[in-house]
Amino acid sequence: RRLSGAKESREMKSTIVFVSALLFAFVASAADWDRAISVNGTCLKMVTSDRGSITVTADIQDKELAKATKRATESYEAVRAAVLKLALKDAQISTSEYNVSEVREWEKEKSVFKGFRARMGLRVATSETSRLGDVIAIAAKEGIRDVVALTTYLSEEKSKIERESCLESAVQNAFAKATRMAKAAGAKVGKSLTITEEGAPTPIPPRPRGEMKAMMMEADTAAPSVDASSGNIAVSVNVTYALE
Repeated sequence: RRLSGAKESREMKSTIVFVSALLFAFVASAADWDRAISVNGTCLKMVTSDRGSITVTADIQDKELAKATKRATESYEAVRAAVLKLALKDAQISTSEYNVSEVREWEKEKSVFKGFRARMGLRVATSETSRLGDVIAIAAKEGIRDVVALTTYLSEEKSKIERESCLESAVQNAFAKATRMAKAAGAKVGKSLTITEEGAPTPIPPRPRGEMKAMMMEADTAAPSVDASSGNIAVSVNVTYALE
């Protein structure tokens, strides 16, 4: 019984010490919040896009449905084969459109059949933005009349890297602001109590670089230059510091 009583006494003392430690931590934490400063930190960074894309569409009209689809398919495949030979870096080549429709026009107050229209589109995306001009030249050589949606944009991977880098700058900006404010109030900045990222990510949206019509170019037209666009990534954080 004496051993049991001694054990109970030790357990009670341990419980008292543990509760006291929790109470001390709570009081210390409350004290931190009694003297605290909350500031916003921001980062605005200019970033150059690292990807570009363009859409090339074979658009054929013929009196016969079979001929319209055949010619559109042949034109599409010719462009696709030539683009694949370019071996563009990090290329993503996909079919953007396939559409066959009947063509009618109003003549003398009635709808007149004019044939069939077949469209097949090829979207080409690559990290070699400057070489999209080669795709435009291929379209012109193959007689493609619809070359549109020339766009440069930021990849998800680069957007993530640049945003995380900007987060560090935003936190540093918050600390610098807190330091100046605390100094003006005759205090010093202590440990950070909370850090919160504010708002949603703001990646660079795709930037259309204008529309180009291959019908306006000769088959031997040299590949035009294509330059990457730039845009801003903005990050904001809220940080609360204890004051000493």
